[in-house]
Amino acid sequence: MYIKNNGFSGFTVVPNVFLDVYMPEAGGEFIKVYLYLIRAAQQASSGIDISDLADRLHYTEKDVLRALRYWEKQGLLAFSEDNGEILSVSLLEVKAPQEESARMKEADVISMPERRTVLPEETAAESETAETAPAEEPQVQAPKGVRAISVDELAGLQSDGEFAEVVYVAEMFLKRTLSSKDVQLFAYLYKDLGFPAELIEYLVEYCVNGGHASYRYMESVALGWHSEGIRTAEEAKEAHQEYSTDNRRVMQAFGIAGRTLAMKEKQFVKRWKKELGMPLDVIVEAINVTMTATHQPSFEYTDRILSDWQERGVKSTAQAKEAQNARKIIRKRQAAPEKPESRSRLVNFDQRQADLAALLKDGNW
Repeated sequence: MYIKNNGFSGFTVVPNVFLDVYMPEAGGEFIKVYLYLIRAAQQASSGIDISDLADRLHYTEKDVLRALRYWEKQGLLAFSEDNGEILSVSLLEVKAPQEESARMKEADVISMPERRTVLPEETAAESETAETAPAEEPQVQAPKGVRAISVDELAGLQSDGEFAEVVYVAEMFLKRTLSSKDVQLFAYLYKDLGFPAELIEYLVEYCVNGGHASYRYMESVALGWHSEGIRTAEEAKEAHQEYSTDNRRVMQAFGIAGRTLAMKEKQFVKRWKKELGMPLDVIVEAINVTMTATHQPSFEYTDRILSDWQERGVKSTAQAKEAQNARKIIRKRQAAPEKPESRSRLVNFDQRQADLAALLKDGNW
């Protein structure tokens, strides 16, 4: 990579416009890269490549490339590349933007190894990533009062050490530059919902470890926690531990092995616990009834059973068994024998293999 000298010679020139306008809004890591490029421009004949620059500044090559792209976007340099390899870099004349506020809105969120300054805008690639959510995600309605955080408010958060740490930790877990939507979400959780920094950091860790790191998923989980009254990282961890235990018990009862529960299946478990208010042992009892009737895992069938029990006020396994026995008696009275008694066993055995889809279609469980 060769650096073209467009006016820098004999000394290191740092334009006042850069110091007054661009430097205050950039992260120290990006500033280091730009200042060293100015210095290296005096020795353009010898050239310098990305790896040399990274070694001198104790960065990775990826960090240097991100800095170059940032300053290119700011209009302070231009570079040519071939198949991802930087061939040349040209330092351009540093001009003051026509409107400072407009420039701030067009700046990208900064991300490098050290703590970053957050600027509210996302690249097209980041926007596409943020809009693409996994197929199986919980749908949680946002609480009333959700609003977009203004540019002035985001600028004010730049001096907040705790929020800056949230941004830094989030980028480390996500392994990408935060989009403006990410920053807006974290700012909303931090300012409006009162999430402490530790809870937001755990939110990112929880989502990443679960294999879902999109904006929409983080938003759904965060708003779900808020609706459940979770206000600290400790409370979120306890809820996660309880949720994981519930899922494992459900998998064991259904005989599911070799995989984890799908998102839709997890939503059923959450519904049984939260909406229907069923204890875990009652849920397991309903699963046992399901397996006896269908001989295969069916969350829909179990959901019908638990919904019926909930309407009947069932809250314990003893009450569940009573409800089940009462149902058997009623159904036995309603069933009129149509075959000779001597063949009833075989007929009943065959009938137990009833098609699951037919059972659900008929509304039986």
